[in-house]
Amino acid sequence: MKDWLFPSFAFIIFLYGMSFVIYVYSNYSPNIGIFSHSTKDVKYNDISSFLRDVSESFK
Repeated sequence: MKDWLFPSFAFIIFLYGMSFVIYVYSNYSPNIGIFSHSTKDVKYNDISSFLRDVSESFK
């Protein structure tokens, strides 16, 4: 009994944790910016323009 009790308990905790992460991500992700002190709000259509702007912000 001891061989399956701890893995089962750990898996249940893992499932609850993942469901919490998915819940938080689905409800709060549109309101969370990448940079919290950003002065401009930009919508990116492709990853290359996003990466270019990020690299320019670190220069």
